[in-house]
Amino acid sequence: MCFTCRITERMRALTGPVKDPVTPAPWKHHSTIPPLLKMEKKSSILSACCQRQSLLNSAARWTRPYDVFVCHSHELSDTEEAERLVSCLEAPPHNLRCFLSHRDSCPGAAIPSELCQAVQNSHIKVLIITEHFLKDEWCTYVMHQALADGPMSNRMIPLVRNLLHSDFPPELRVYSYTDLNRNTEHCYTMVTRTFLKTLMKLQTDLKA
Repeated sequence: MCFTCRITERMRALTGPVKDPVTPAPWKHHSTIPPLLKMEKKSSILSACCQRQSLLNSAARWTRPYDVFVCHSHELSDTEEAERLVSCLEAPPHNLRCFLSHRDSCPGAAIPSELCQAVQNSHIKVLIITEHFLKDEWCTYVMHQALADGPMSNRMIPLVRNLLHSDFPPELRVYSYTDLNRNTEHCYTMVTRTFLKTLMKLQTDLKA
């Protein structure tokens, strides 16, 4: 063995086997939102929440005892739909005040005057329009009261299920509506948005 080989063997004995160099792992690219955009998004959300809470606490809201009047037929499926809607609206964070005739009417009160007063005491009116709604005389009565309370306004919201537009009551065919068959949660959200827009307009009118 040559002198150089002996030196090499000696060094290996002292330092141990030579390890293969470790190749560093490639950097992983993570899609991240720049801090400035994160702050702007967070600020926008906080601003919207503050505006919503300001509207819910405004004097304009308390000008009427109820926020939402819900009209539906006495068919079980329609009643259950109305109760689901009200349960969503009355839950946090909005905690809206809803009127359901079978739940909130006073025993012994005259039905026409009770319904008429409830319509007038509510900021917006939601009509759950089904084939049973069209056959219910009290639904027709409430619809006419709602039309009289705010004709051609955005205070009345038709929620439609299993009906063609041609089957709508003629009085409602000029109104925009939402289809419960397509996206129920979206319909519920639109009710809340409409209520908040109504409050905003009312608040502006009160300040004028």
